[in-house]
Amino acid sequence: MIRLPVFFVLLLALEACSDSPRNSAPTAPSYTLAITVSQQITLGRELTDTFIGNPLIYALSAASDGTLIVRLDWDPSKGSDDIAHLMLIMGECAVPPGRGYPSCPSAQETRGPGPLGSAPVIARMTVSAGQKYRVIVDEGLAPWDYGFNQPFTLIAAIE
Repeated sequence: MIRLPVFFVLLLALEACSDSPRNSAPTAPSYTLAITVSQQITLGRELTDTFIGNPLIYALSAASDGTLIVRLDWDPSKGSDDIAHLMLIMGECAVPPGRGYPSCPSAQETRGPGPLGSAPVIARMTVSAGQKYRVIVDEGLAPWDYGFNQPFTLIAAIE
């Protein structure tokens, strides 16, 4: 019968020496979701790319203070059978929506005209010289859809 008290004492000793705190709340992992920029936008130069379903993230630096104007255009007849209804998201810390990134207070979403958000999409935003901004092209109507193969053009200027 002496075995049970010895086992109990050993168990208490092991628990007391354990490094793990008891009754502590679990903590969230500390990591930052990386933002991968597809390309740098050159002001005044047309950029051509293809939207296949994942957000495309571009970056630009404002050469001067003013209003950044970005035009996104596409021809639905040149894409896949599933027509993309693209939108623009712009801001200093703009991130694709609904993908676990922290929100960005300066981000602005812009969709095209009409109830389905047709082309072109023209977005405007006040910018400051030397500041970096992100411009994101994403599906604006049905982000759960996939299988797109939509060529588009993007051009940006500051007025």
